Amino acid sequence: MDVIYNWGIKLIQSFQDAGTFLLSPMQFFSFLGYDLFYLLIAPVVFWSFDAAAGLRLGIFLMSSNFLNGLVKIFFHAPRPYWYSASVKAYTPEGSFGIPSGHAQNSVVFFGTLARFIRRTWGWIIALLLMFFIGLSRIYLGVHFPTDVFAGWLIGAILFGLLLRLEQPVLQWLKRLSLPSQWAVILAAALGMIALYWLARYSLGDWQIPEEWIRNAAIAFPDEPIQPLSLSSAVSTAAAFFGLGSGASLLYRLGWYNASGSAGQRALRYLIGLLGMVAIYFGLDAVFPVGEDFLSLFLRFIRYALVGFWVTCLGPLIFIKTKLAQPSRKT
Repeated sequence: MDVIYNWGIKLIQSFQDAGTFLLSPMQFFSFLGYDLFYLLIAPVVFWSFDAAAGLRLGIFLMSSNFLNGLVKIFFHAPRPYWYSASVKAYTPEGSFGIPSGHAQNSVVFFGTLARFIRRTWGWIIALLLMFFIGLSRIYLGVHFPTDVFAGWLIGAILFGLLLRLEQPVLQWLKRLSLPSQWAVILAAALGMIALYWLARYSLGDWQIPEEWIRNAAIAFPDEPIQPLSLSSAVSTAAAFFGLGSGASLLYRLGWYNASGSAGQRALRYLIGLLGMVAIYFGLDAVFPVGEDFLSLFLRFIRYALVGFWVTCLGPLIFIKTKLAQPSRKT
């Protein structure tokens, strides 16, 4: 692997040597691949444009997040600035390197959006965003080129698989009672955490090389790397459960019609966003942070409530206040 890593280091350095004028645009494209950006965009699709498409965005993204974390553990590979202190890193990253989550998730997320838009220009924009998001991670020194290539490839395969499985799984779930649906969704979420834990356990006595820790600390002394943390897996699984359980309850209550005037759509997004922020940051302020069982359990509750707000509580409030109407169309 050293041959591949050293080639990647040279390519990153030559890219960075092109000049810091690229820093701002690369940081912008990198932001488009972070969870915060997706957290702002997926709900607006659900609340203000098309509930089914918004749910698809959220579930597909959580599925991609889960797989990415699992594969990262399998390879347990370094970031460029962990591997070599000669690489300038512009942002700290605590998880393993390959595959790039930004590259993988961008394929799934923007591919899903482009499929919803159903216009050639939508696919052109999506492909450009996938490319530049991946490129930004190389320039910023947080991914080897091979990490990005692997992310694009896995993202494309997963996207195709999710599209193929979506309708059969939905039709099967619709035949179940609401308690059974919730049990299945919870089992899937807990299964995500269990698989992540098993992947981590499979590493046995493997330890993070001291050189990686030292190099990472040179770049960001106050940002210790924690690539074996369970927090990210718990967050992903909890959001998956919240989104899925909320959507199943909303469907039983009449589903949700995201049409309306521009003012109604904007107001729904504003109210929904305020509620989501209140839950996310309010619980973050009172819940403990750590890797112990209580902290992880409360983290699960927090992220599950955020997902449940997006696909159930928020829409029910919109319907109650006449900002939206129920609809059986899914």
